[in-house]
Amino acid sequence: MHETGTAIQAPRATTARIPSGRAARVESYRDWAVITLFNHSVLVMVATFHLPTAALVAAALLLGAGFALGAITVLHDAGHRRFSRSYLPNMLAVQVAAPIGLWAAHFTLKHRVHHRLPAAYPYDDFTRTSGLLRLHPQAPWRKLHRFQWFYAWPLYALLWPSEIMSQLRYLVTGRIGGLPEKSSATYRAATFFAEKTTALLVLLPYLIVAGYRLMLPLGIAAVSGGFLAACILLVGHVNVGLQYDRDPRVASDWPAYVAATTASFATGTSLVPWITGGLTHHLAHHLRPAASRKDLRHLHIALVDGIRTTSTTPPVEFATLRAALRGHIHALKQLGSCSASAGCAEFRSRREISR
Repeated sequence: MHETGTAIQAPRATTARIPSGRAARVESYRDWAVITLFNHSVLVMVATFHLPTAALVAAALLLGAGFALGAITVLHDAGHRRFSRSYLPNMLAVQVAAPIGLWAAHFTLKHRVHHRLPAAYPYDDFTRTSGLLRLHPQAPWRKLHRFQWFYAWPLYALLWPSEIMSQLRYLVTGRIGGLPEKSSATYRAATFFAEKTTALLVLLPYLIVAGYRLMLPLGIAAVSGGFLAACILLVGHVNVGLQYDRDPRVASDWPAYVAATTASFATGTSLVPWITGGLTHHLAHHLRPAASRKDLRHLHIALVDGIRTTSTTPPVEFATLRAALRGHIHALKQLGSCSASAGCAEFRSRREISR
């Protein structure tokens, strides 16, 4: 993905910097503890035991799921400053839970743009690709995109190296699309090396014990974890039923704009909201980013009922994650088969939506 330095303004209500309450903070630390314990338990097992190949791969896949949870839940919470209003506790929470080279300071800025300009091309990070994927109708179209519904999945497994490239671009240029100014070079260098060093120190005991044997499970975990994280993150903004012909800069009805560009899924279950960091209630999270995951379920019901009453834009919701993934595949087909952005501006194939 590439970065752009052009900035646009959005309503104040869209900012993700709303301070979270005590309930959200307690919830974030609780989930951090569970994810951290899980990931380090797997790391201890991989480092101390000479596992057979099949068992090693299985453990690496478990670690990948744990790293995906770390990115979706802990990194996301750190981006909202849920662990603390200060930078350091948020950074430490990320690097201890998922020591795979994430950069919390960089993610926080990108996520701030995402909340201010959700699904706005080319400012929201997911709308910009290297050209192999077309995830927004205003993005350039190529003939190969007709098959992206098929080849996108192995590319999702490259989320981790794609994120590293994004980090390096930001480190060099200081630019993030949607933000008006470059960040300080001193700040970029200090946070980058602090976070990479912290991640290395967290992994160092395992590297000392296991040596090169740790490289294979870490590689498998990075690929599988990136795949899982990409699937969960993309279904919320690239799906059937969503509308992309609205401009957040002139949106007179902000809840209606967010409802038009954000999909929720599996809102009636208990397990899926936890393992996705509350992203199942995606619409409620975008409209109330400071809300705890416990409160999102009730907020979702109230907000959806309110939007259906006051707006002509019906919220998009899928009964299960599986249904959301099916809708995502259909959206990839539509984006890949339509070269004119006007014709792809609105995905209204309601037959593909499972409620």
